[in-house]
Amino acid sequence: MSMNKSPFVLLILGFTVLLANGCSDSSAPQPTTPDASQTDTANAEPATDTNSETETPEAETPRRVRGPISLSAADPNESNSGENAKVEPDPDAVLDKMQPLQIMLGKWRGTTRKTFGMFKAVDQLEWLWDFQSDPNQPSLVITSDASPYLRSGRITYSLQDKKFMFSTEDKDGLKREFLGEFTQDPADEPGDDDKLQRTYMLEFTEVERKDTEPRWQIVFNQQENNRYLMELSRARSSGRFNKLDTVGTQRDGTSFAINLEDYKEMTCVVSQGKGTIQVSFKGKTYWVCCTGCKAAFDDEPEKWLAKMQERASAR
Repeated sequence: MSMNKSPFVLLILGFTVLLANGCSDSSAPQPTTPDASQTDTANAEPATDTNSETETPEAETPRRVRGPISLSAADPNESNSGENAKVEPDPDAVLDKMQPLQIMLGKWRGTTRKTFGMFKAVDQLEWLWDFQSDPNQPSLVITSDASPYLRSGRITYSLQDKKFMFSTEDKDGLKREFLGEFTQDPADEPGDDDKLQRTYMLEFTEVERKDTEPRWQIVFNQQENNRYLMELSRARSSGRFNKLDTVGTQRDGTSFAINLEDYKEMTCVVSQGKGTIQVSFKGKTYWVCCTGCKAAFDDEPEKWLAKMQERASAR
C-alpha cells in the first residue's frame, strides 16, 4: 500500500483506532486479583465464636423437670389402686351383697320339667350358710340328694370381680364354675296375702372350660318367698344357650316361710335373716336361721355377739 494518503483518510483511520481502544476499556471484563483478606478468610477454619449466629449449636440435654411424680398403671410400685388392684378381704361387705339371697335358706323340694325315663326327677335340697370354710367369703351352700343336675353348690360374692360366684358338682363329680349378676334386681312387693314377697332373677354363666364339655347357664328365678325356678341352659357350638330344663322348687313345709317384715328379737345373730333355731351363750338365748349359722355361732359366739352390738349401735 502507498504511504501517500490524503489527510482525510489518515484522520478516519486515527479516529477508528481511538474508538476501538475506548470500547475495549469500557466493555470487556477485567481480571481481578483476589483481595488478600478474602483469600485468608476462605482458607481459614470455621469461626468458633460462641456469639456467632451461624454457629451450629450442640445437642442440648433435656432439663429434668422437678415436681410431683405421676404414677401410671405401668408403674410396678402401684399395687393398691386401679382396676386390677387387689381388693382386701371384707366378709361383712360380702355378707351385705348376699343378703337378698337369704330367701333361699331352708329345705326345698325340686321337680324337673323334663322327664327321665317315664318320670320327672324329684329331689330334696337344702340351702345353708357357711361361715367356716372360708371366713372371708361367707357362702350359701346347697346340697341335694337326687338332683340330675347338681348335688352340691356354693354361692358367694367376689368383691374383686363385683359378681356372684357359683361352683357346682353333679352326680358324676363334674365341676363347674360360674360368674353371675342380677338381671332383675331384688324387690319386695306385697303378695295376695299382703305380705311382702321377694322376687329377683340371678343369672350365672359358666366360665370358659379347658375341656370339651359344653358350657352351662343357670338362672335362679325367685318368684315369691316360698317358690323359685332353677332354669338351666346349655351352650351350642355357636355359643348360644338353649334351654335344657326348668326345675320348679317349692319350700318344704311352711315352718320356714319367710316374713320379710322386721324379725325383731328373732333376727339371726349371724346372718341377720329370720331366726328359726335358738342358741344360748352365758345364760342368754339368741336366734340363728340355719344349722350353718348355728355352727358359726357355737364356734365363735363372742365374735357374732360383738357384730350384733355394732349393728345395733349404728342404727
